[in-house]
Amino acid sequence: MNFTQGFEQSNTTQRLIAFWTHAIDKFALSMETVPFDDELDETYVTADVMQRTGASTEDAYLGTVRAGFHMAIQALPDEVKRTVEKYMTERLALVRKLVPDEILDADVLLGTNDPFA
Repeated sequence: MNFTQGFEQSNTTQRLIAFWTHAIDKFALSMETVPFDDELDETYVTADVMQRTGASTEDAYLGTVRAGFHMAIQALPDEVKRTVEKYMTERLALVRKLVPDEILDADVLLGTNDPFA
């Protein structure tokens, strides 16, 4: 199967699983390859973006980003969600071998702690 066939002939479940596993890999890879430098963790969110989301600060905006990431996964069809959650667990186990726990735990998307605490 080539790219065009994959694009045209895959079903909804295949497309969603492919997208989410690819996205998780991209997020994980950025943590694995970017130096662990606080300055690189900073994002530059415009006032327009914050206004659109209702966030009053950059910290609040990034908290909203994490919440949206989790909501998007929870809204997936059950078959897709199970596969994506399993893949994320497996992928994060690999990340933990390369990235210090304090860096991973504070990651805006994949972490579990407040990155600004």
